[in-house]
Amino acid sequence: EIKKKFIPIQKVKDIMKYMQKKYNKLDEQVDEYINDDNKDLPKYYENKEKIGTMQTLGWFIGTLQELLEK
Repeated sequence: EIKKKFIPIQKVKDIMKYMQKKYNKLDEQVDEYINDDNKDLPKYYENKEKIGTMQTLGWFIGTLQELLEK
């Protein structure tokens, strides 16, 4: 017999909320960089990494949202 394990919906919502906060913080930092006149190379690569992290967080948030809707 296969035992099914379930994650409480509120726990998933809490995780999504946490990820959204991280996403928003990174988004603010990237916006600051875009508006900053001092765009040196280390800042460029730092922000490129932040954008990659944002894309990953966005994917996870979207995937969790889809699971909640099903």
